[in-house]
Amino acid sequence: MIKNKIILLICFFTIFINYISKAQQVTDIEAVNYSKRAFLYYNSNKYDSAIIFFNKAIDIYFRNNNEDSLAKCYMAVSTIYGAMSDYDLSTDFAYKALKIYEKTNNNKGRAICYMNIASINSALKKYKTAIDYNLQAFGLLENTENYALIIRALNNLGATYAILENFDEALKKYYLAIEYCKKNDNKKFQAYILGNISLIFMEKNNIEEAIELAFKSLEIFKEIDFIYGISQGYQNIASIYFENKDYEKAVNFYLLSNEEAKKINKKTTISENYQFIAENYDFLQQFGKAYEYQKLYTITHDSIFNEQSNKQISDILKQTWLVSNQRLLSIMPLKNLLE
Repeated sequence: MIKNKIILLICFFTIFINYISKAQQVTDIEAVNYSKRAFLYYNSNKYDSAIIFFNKAIDIYFRNNNEDSLAKCYMAVSTIYGAMSDYDLSTDFAYKALKIYEKTNNNKGRAICYMNIASINSALKKYKTAIDYNLQAFGLLENTENYALIIRALNNLGATYAILENFDEALKKYYLAIEYCKKNDNKKFQAYILGNISLIFMEKNNIEEAIELAFKSLEIFKEIDFIYGISQGYQNIASIYFENKDYEKAVNFYLLSNEEAKKINKKTTISENYQFIAENYDFLQQFGKAYEYQKLYTITHDSIFNEQSNKQISDILKQTWLVSNQRLLSIMPLKNLLE
């Protein structure tokens, strides 16, 4: 009789556990759907709605003790608050994710958290703190084969050192990042980093080296047929010629940049280039053309305002996760956090 009761008890708990497991799978699917909806809102720059749906997913994952998914949602919300320039909340959610990753000994997750916290500090101009966090991220990744994240950490370090005008250290990090790009066959990031390096040589007044590297960057973008990169490559070259006071060449390359930007309707780039062209014609004392391109800049800039809310435009103009002179500071893309 006791034996039968034990068997029945075991059977009951087996059924109960299976039921709970299936129920958790159902609720987790619901949470995944909330996350997907949140991601769609994020892509549409509807940040408040994205946060609402991520919080719905967070509630479910918290109840089910699904720590990995919970940490990913925390990081996603951190990213959104960063895009909204609410750095306090962005930091809070990044640390929530970090606490889970430390508990579960997930070094990849920890590295992503460190890089996002570093990006927040960069946005707040706390560059030395940003360097510390990026170095911690690199330390966790250095002996792994997660080359994509290693490249991001090194690129971020290079960009931050460049802002601090520690060009020698910036170049060390950038060139090491390129070695990892070659291992990973990541030509897109290699091209971006070469562009960043070219700007350092421009700052060091080595224009010949800067131009050579900028053209190498452009050739790689052309090789992989990345139109936005090609547009940025031309803009990079133009900015170097402008710095060298070769205004006619600068105008030509800004125009080439716009030809590519128009193919993908990248109005922010088109608008920037019109303004840069106007400035170059001003230096050339061709004031009629300067006025013409300043007018084109105003029209294009106003059209962006007509298409998006003032808040969204503010986000674009601040370029929260970018540094001036195209020195890219990268964070983990939101879609990667949800995988």
